Amino acid sequence: MSFFLGNLKLIAEYFQRSETLGGPTRDWIGIYEECAKILYEEIDYVNEGKNADRFRRDFRNIKWVRVPVCFLLVLFSK
Repeated sequence: MSFFLGNLKLIAEYFQRSETLGGPTRDWIGIYEECAKILYEEIDYVNEGKNADRFRRDFRNIKWVRVPVCFLLVLFSK
């Protein structure tokens, strides 16, 4: 994962220096940093399992909402 993020950071730095791609008028480095942070949060499967359980509880009385069951014990055993 860090290999791909490293490449994306190089691209963001290139865009930041480029006048034709927005350069100083856009915060390409800031966009990269925010996306990298969110990406790592999204691949935190334990946290995502907890979010799915909370979503299931919050919408349990709405019949058309279906949420698959998460087996958190499998995630914790890693």
